[in-house]
Amino acid sequence: MGEGRWVDDEVVAALHDAARRGDPDAYVAALPHACLVMPGDPDEGGWAVADTPAGTSVVVYTSVEALPDGVPGYTIWAAFDLFHGWPDPAWSLLVDAGLSTEVTLAAEAVPVVAARAARAYPLDAALWAADAEPRSYLDAIVPADVVVPMRPGGSPSLDLADPEFAWWRVPDEPAIALFTSPVRLRARLGDAPWLVAAFADVLRHWPDGHAALVDPDHPIGAHLPADAMAAMSDAARTSP
Repeated sequence: MGEGRWVDDEVVAALHDAARRGDPDAYVAALPHACLVMPGDPDEGGWAVADTPAGTSVVVYTSVEALPDGVPGYTIWAAFDLFHGWPDPAWSLLVDAGLSTEVTLAAEAVPVVAARAARAYPLDAALWAADAEPRSYLDAIVPADVVVPMRPGGSPSLDLADPEFAWWRVPDEPAIALFTSPVRLRARLGDAPWLVAAFADVLRHWPDGHAALVDPDHPIGAHLPADAMAAMSDAARTSP
């Protein structure tokens, strides 16, 4: 879940095109890569649901702009997080209710899409499976690629070794944000520039004295203290 307003225009266009053509296969193929907007007050939590001909449906939209007027707030979900935490196997998914792009994903299709999302984003699936156990978490992330956001307006350099590289430093503490997928970054930060790098390469160039916030404010996020990052950085720099 997150605070950004931006969603991937190409993914949204693919969803809308599939909806208008009545192509469920194309829709299901695009859906795991989407950010989905759930109406409601994010401070109150819970799931936005409605009674529909398909039974109880979780209600989401493909963009903030598509939300009905008067909605008190919203939460942006990476789709694979939405499907991982699905609260009831009898519930369907209603996307873009009342719009020309409206689609209902039947309850029996939800686990199919969830499995597809897990295959598309194996690191996220592994971190959910780690269930916050530190060793399992590190075993999953250390050999993986991560998404490194860059501060807008900073250096355009894409070289982690560049002293001017625009690390996304977190306010109020010496820490740097990292993400496990572009979708989760978009859900949290919106339209921020980013690059994909091996976590080992990130460690080799990690700025001294900084902790890492991986997927900040997310249920499977992690705070890796500065001393742990320093130890892993030293090991990465001396490894062949």
